[in-house]
Amino acid sequence: MFPALRQPALIAALVIGSASAVTAQDIDPVYDALRMDELVTILRAEGLDYGDDIAAELFNGPVSGAWDGAVDAVFDTTVMADTLRSGLAAGLDGTETDAIVAFYDSPLGQQITTLELSAREAFLDETIEEAATEAAALAVADGGPRIDQMNAYLAANDVIEQEVTSTMNASVAFYMGLMDGGALPPSLTEDEVLRDVYSRQDEIRRDVTSRVYAFLYLAYDPLSDADIDAYITFMESQPGQALSRAMYAAFDAYYIDASRQLALAAAAQMRVSDL
Repeated sequence: MFPALRQPALIAALVIGSASAVTAQDIDPVYDALRMDELVTILRAEGLDYGDDIAAELFNGPVSGAWDGAVDAVFDTTVMADTLRSGLAAGLDGTETDAIVAFYDSPLGQQITTLELSAREAFLDETIEEAATEAAALAVADGGPRIDQMNAYLAANDVIEQEVTSTMNASVAFYMGLMDGGALPPSLTEDEVLRDVYSRQDEIRRDVTSRVYAFLYLAYDPLSDADIDAYITFMESQPGQALSRAMYAAFDAYYIDASRQLALAAAAQMRVSDL
């Protein structure tokens, strides 16, 4: 359901009614039905882990308080919530949202949201993610009706390609931030950065595909085939397509900026570490 720095992303809706502009106030029922505040709390935990990963990979010596402060600020829950709420409102401008709210407020919609949030939180534990990845890989290799449903689910909103694009956009933003922060050789050009990221597209797609299937396999295991079929139908509707596009746009904008801000802070830390 929720696009982000460390993947998954899937949304949907039912029937479309008459179009009406969505304001920041109007978006509250959608935001609340999707339980975005709960998601933001998990995203912050993911972001803090990501900050630790960056530090381990890029820095020599102890991490400064400035770096910790930068990571904390980038993944501040109030900033994240306000940014995503505004982005979602902008993306749904002109879309009738009653059907979206109706689905996500329904028992099935709430069950799906609960399962997705629980799976995403579980993935904060690398051992759980690894186990889910192995189980999903075996299930995909064996095939069967549930895998067919997962494939239909992903195809409904072109999830894999959307996730690949989001990952590549964030990667480019991070490189450009390092470049602007003086952490990369001055001779390096933007074109070279783009070529480097594009050269890893197949690797990124494999990683994204593996993680998305692992997430779906873990999250939706308790659902019946009929429940998943209903969700797929919901995702294929016009409001569902609009919501999916709006979510990706909102998360893309946030994480592109977040990646750049983290890279600028990382460049500053690298200069300190090299002294």
